[in-house]
Amino acid sequence: MFLDRDGTINVGPEAGRYIRDADQLELLPGAAEAIRAINDSDALAVVISNQRWLSSPGVSPDAYRAIDERLRLLLSKQGAHLDACFVCPHQIGKCDCRKPAPGMLLRAAEDFGLDLCSSVAVGDSPCDVAAGRAAGTRCVRLSQGQPQPEAAMPAPDRVFASLGEAVEWAI
Repeated sequence: MFLDRDGTINVGPEAGRYIRDADQLELLPGAAEAIRAINDSDALAVVISNQRWLSSPGVSPDAYRAIDERLRLLLSKQGAHLDACFVCPHQIGKCDCRKPAPGMLLRAAEDFGLDLCSSVAVGDSPCDVAAGRAAGTRCVRLSQGQPQPEAAMPAPDRVFASLGEAVEWAI
């Protein structure tokens, strides 16, 4: 299972913002339990996340490492773990990995020998769905209780209010 991070696993920042400090990261209710359910199944829990702020001048890679460590620590305290994290640090239009492009999913599939047709991409934005579609996965969009317009992006296979519901459907 390919999981977006912000807004899917942890509380997302305001629109147009990024979590830039580990202390800002807070798990969404039920996220650790959902990831633990992935861990207990035959699936892998792989984070696929755009983090454009990492390409800003003066940003240290240590800032992202601290955020990633906090995420892993919060999950481990509840018996869950991530199998891998793939991050796109690039500005828009500078790479083939930034969602909605499928690059991170394709790299993860190659690294882990994953069957993309048997995989599920879960995220809270139309870009997450578009990346999953482009890679050939089934797709789930999280609504967090709010309907979101799809714009010109592909439609998801399912829409759920929480990661827990998406994981239950997928496994």
